[in-house]
Amino acid sequence: MQLAGVWENEHGSIMEITVQEGRIEGSYSSHTGDTGTYRVLGLADPAPDEGTQTFSFAVSWRPLDGHADGAGEHWVSGFVGQLQLINGEETLTTMWMLTKPTTPEENWTSMLIDKSVFKRRDKLSRR
Repeated sequence: MQLAGVWENEHGSIMEITVQEGRIEGSYSSHTGDTGTYRVLGLADPAPDEGTQTFSFAVSWRPLDGHADGAGEHWVSGFVGQLQLINGEETLTTMWMLTKPTTPEENWTSMLIDKSVFKRRDKLSRR
């Protein structure tokens, strides 16, 4: 198993990443909330145990094409998780935290936390 490749989560978002010497780089295309393609940067365990690999990556929600229509352009998410073989399918199981700018009085609304599961896809075509 290897972390590099094309991944799709339960919301239909597509992530395409490369991994070199534990550095993750790539793009994340989303059609939930603000629509666009976004930059991915992260780190992975460069010498993983057999059967699993831990990683973390961040997504800046400013579109790569530079065109942003909403407040989401100032949001950032951090994902942590691991690559595993689950029921015979390569799977990224992650927890993510999204933060968005707020006033100090509204800080309680500035962070969202959830889980996301990605499955390997052979190519960039949508199902």
